[in-house]
Amino acid sequence: ESGFADWLLRQHRIIVRGATLTWQDEMRQAPLLELKQLNLRLENRGKRHRFGLRAVPPPSLALPLDLRGDLKGARLDDFSDWSGTLYTRLDYTDVSQWRSWVDLPFQLERGSGGVRLWFVVEGKALKSLTADLQLRNVLARLRPDLPQLDMDQLGGRLSWADLAPGQMVQGSKFSFRLNNGPAFGPSSASLKLLPAHGKRAAQGELKVDGLELGPLHVLSGYLPVDEEMRAGLQQLQPRGVLRELSANWT
Repeated sequence: ESGFADWLLRQHRIIVRGATLTWQDEMRQAPLLELKQLNLRLENRGKRHRFGLRAVPPPSLALPLDLRGDLKGARLDDFSDWSGTLYTRLDYTDVSQWRSWVDLPFQLERGSGGVRLWFVVEGKALKSLTADLQLRNVLARLRPDLPQLDMDQLGGRLSWADLAPGQMVQGSKFSFRLNNGPAFGPSSASLKLLPAHGKRAAQGELKVDGLELGPLHVLSGYLPVDEEMRAGLQQLQPRGVLRELSANWT
């Protein structure tokens, strides 16, 4: 109800302790999700709204969930003018179990460990996402036509940002080890891509530090790269480590 939503945002402070929250997503036909021992603190100052939530999901899903937000907006029934940041922390979670309630950008069959996520939102759009990961026993497929990537360990920080236009992808101290295969990292890299706009040509920027070249010809079979690049890596089978590489192109 919009009346209740407006009332909620007019309160200076709301505190909830020891509650139980159930989520029934009938559109997705997902199982009932129950969060117990829920504690919530919400503070409203004009259009600024800050909250902190801590709750206990089912034991098979995760350890206690920590969710925080610092947002600006006027109405809960219209998110077009909302903006701000969200943060969530799970010291342990079975990542694959969240598929029932959350759409993932790739196929994830299994994986468990610690996860921290930072979101920046603007209107109804996600502007940036940062993830700190420490996962084990991960089985993922990055594109439907690619083989499964079976990893014993995956860790580091990954981030993505919408540059409007363009986007940036970064990895910091990112590493993983294939089951019965090579280890990769820790490495850091960033890739910025800007599309052509008016008289300005498309631009790109790549920065790499600590990238081991040896495993690339093996990993290329699992990654969403074009066939020409994959064939070149298989033929060259490069070796060595790239440090403090920076490249720009138009």
